[in-house]
Formats: sequence, structure tokens, C-alpha cells
Amino acid sequence: MQGDFSGTSEEGGIKHCLQVEDAAVLNPVAYLNGLAKAITDKGGKIYEQTRVRKPDRSVLETDGGNKVSLPMWFLCSSLY
Repeated sequence: MQGDFSGTSEEGGIKHCLQVEDAAVLNPVAYLNGLAKAITDKGGKIYEQTRVRKPDRSVLETDGGNKVSLPMWFLCSSLY
């Protein structure tokens, strides 16, 4: 990694860091877009901006009172 990372933390500078040569680089947006495509290509559904208020093993109930039955589910929240 090259560049000038000097400066105070208030200026966005980095005082200490770990540098690993030849390390993999992951673009989180590209990764999640690919993951979402793989899920939907296999018939999976992704519900965004949906708050679940009553999770159960096989049924999720949303704030709107909708119930979603499914054999498997993942709860994902806040990327960062």
C-alpha cells in the first residue's frame, strides 16, 4: 500500500496500521451484489428495509403483521 497517510486523526490521518504484502482485497459492495444474485438465481428472496419483530425457527413476523414461513433464514444488519 502506498500513499501519504500522515496527519492527525481529526484530519483523517492514520497513526499506526498493519500492512500485509500480497493480501487479498475484498470489495464489500461487489461481494454482496454477487451474493444477492446467487441467492435470487437459486429462487431465494431478499427482503430489505423490513423489521422483524417476532422471529421464530420457521416463521418471521414483520412490524406490518406479515408472516413469512421458511425453512432457513439469516438476520443481517448494518454493514458497518
